[in-house]
Amino acid sequence: MKNYFFLFLLFPGCLSAQKNIQKAAIVTNNDETFYGFVDDRQWAQNPVIINIKRTLADKFEKYTANQIKSIKIENGNHYASFNVKIDNSPPRYETESPDSSLIKIEEKNVFLQIEFLSNEYNLYSLIQNNGLHLYIQKGDKNLEELVYRNYTVRRNGGYYEIEEKKFVNQLNYYLDNCQDVQKKLADVNYSSSAIAKLLSKYIQQCGSKQITYTNETGRKGIAELYFLAGTAFNSLQIIGSGTNILATTKPLKSDPAVVFGVRLNYILKKMQQKLSIQTEIYYNKFLSHFEERFSETSVSYIQKTTKINPAFLRISFAARYHLAKPSAALRPYLQAGFSMANMLSIKTSVTTDNYYDATHHESVQDPTKQQNFSKLQAGLTVGGGLKYKILSLDYRYEPTFGLLKKLNSTSKYRLQSIILGVRIFH
Repeated sequence: MKNYFFLFLLFPGCLSAQKNIQKAAIVTNNDETFYGFVDDRQWAQNPVIINIKRTLADKFEKYTANQIKSIKIENGNHYASFNVKIDNSPPRYETESPDSSLIKIEEKNVFLQIEFLSNEYNLYSLIQNNGLHLYIQKGDKNLEELVYRNYTVRRNGGYYEIEEKKFVNQLNYYLDNCQDVQKKLADVNYSSSAIAKLLSKYIQQCGSKQITYTNETGRKGIAELYFLAGTAFNSLQIIGSGTNILATTKPLKSDPAVVFGVRLNYILKKMQQKLSIQTEIYYNKFLSHFEERFSETSVSYIQKTTKINPAFLRISFAARYHLAKPSAALRPYLQAGFSMANMLSIKTSVTTDNYYDATHHESVQDPTKQQNFSKLQAGLTVGGGLKYKILSLDYRYEPTFGLLKKLNSTSKYRLQSIILGVRIFH
């Protein structure tokens, strides 16, 4: 059985090695157009290299922005290569105002994601380690970066945050002949969706009313599927009146239990992919036991042994917030939400040993039916962890309520677990 379980753990790792092959229309810098296949990584940042092959039987070849003019992935993103200037201003200055000598403008060929195309204006986006860069193009002229800076400066021994929205003035220059659009400029956010929406409004009200392309795919999130396996530490206690034979004075001791299941994680495009919503379903079975003595004298005592052996199918819904950008190799995160536990089975036993003058009498009861256990319980889940490439390791604490239906009894059920996740699809 252990060998099968070991193979089961290895299976997701084998799946994760598979590539996400998608059809694509490709135009090279030599103006050759062909339909082929790409390894679509659904990049968090704009790709530097794209693996392409002409037929499924071919091997992948690496292509850069120096070789590809444009690439449109079927049901995916649309990229075009341009030589652009990139503002790499530092996010923090040790002076009272930005030091112009530290501002670095880099010029290179890159893959830009196409966000909006029309006869009048085009919009492109570039995500790098230092954040989002947006570029506007009027007709077939050169691209201009829409500049947004958010940085801190040092003043009087402290740091102060400064927001510089130069892109608002740039858009005002391009869209100055449309009053309805200009009224919204002051409130526009520096995001591809917000500015694409503004350009669309301009085209519809003051332009040609002909929009060639709007990126809807790029605004959707990214779905990930994980296989989960780990260890759970369960703490269970039933508190009740003297008529409840399962009641104990302290929590039952539980052996570490194996848990396994799956997780669906949906990464939101907004907030630089730091926020995601996830749901998990996993199996948890454990054995809890507790021994305590009563009526103890010099020659006699009563020992009560309580055992509870439940099996749960747990479902949780949580929001996860990453503390680092998608470009970071190691991404710590926090998560919180609620959970539900469906009781699949439960076995209980209470053994009472009466010891007197080195002899004892044993009686065993099975109080499972007497307790009227609830099939469904609800609770909370909080925790955090680390994500590294296709792996995640997280800790969570889950208090669960409503194990018993009897009014004269309550339960304290707490679950702590350490779970390893292996991404098998995205």
